[in-house]
Amino acid sequence: MAESTSIYFYNIKEGSDFAPAGSVEADAFKKAIAILSKQPGYIRSFWGPRVQSPNKVVGTIDWRDVADNKKFIESDAYKSVTLLFDKVFDMQGKPPFVSQDTVNFKWDSVTARKTKITEFASFDIAASSSSEDKAKLESQLEKSLDFVRENNGRAPSIGWSIDRVQVPQGLTHPLQLFLGWDSLDDCAKIGKHPDFFGVLSPLRAMVLDPTEDMAMFYARLRADSDFLN
Repeated sequence: MAESTSIYFYNIKEGSDFAPAGSVEADAFKKAIAILSKQPGYIRSFWGPRVQSPNKVVGTIDWRDVADNKKFIESDAYKSVTLLFDKVFDMQGKPPFVSQDTVNFKWDSVTARKTKITEFASFDIAASSSSEDKAKLESQLEKSLDFVRENNGRAPSIGWSIDRVQVPQGLTHPLQLFLGWDSLDDCAKIGKHPDFFGVLSPLRAMVLDPTEDMAMFYARLRADSDFLN
């Protein structure tokens, strides 16, 4: 299991075309991933558009150690990747795009990212919260995942952000969830389950109001190897 997973969010530039192989943007992205994949401590990455907002791309990068990620950010290679990304993404965008969140996941977080649909959910608790309150949130989320597994949710993985994240409600310590689904229909079905809100309500009572557009979303991810081949 990776020591840390960095999560990046980008907006595709207006008029750019991220998907078609052979396009200027696709070639630039391929070169960027090729540079990234050669960095010390790099393990793997997954990238793809958000289902509800295809002009927004999410990337997740696994590192053997948090220090490897930090060294990369301070390196010339990072500058090269950023210049290539600038051909595809709006690098001048304001948070939450571009932003980064680094997470230590408790369980395997790869399987959920290999499914057809990957759900990203962030449960934000105030950074000043006690260890006891954070433990209660984690325990409650784990209990809710039993219900999710029974309703076709696949390979959930949770982990606390290493970083403290500033949101409109203040400084937070997010608990991140990756969850796999075979289809969007499965996602919709669980939301219609008569017990769904009963399972979700205790979690909602423990966290801050969600940040617009960031608390939960779905993405269609592809592994780095798909872009390099």
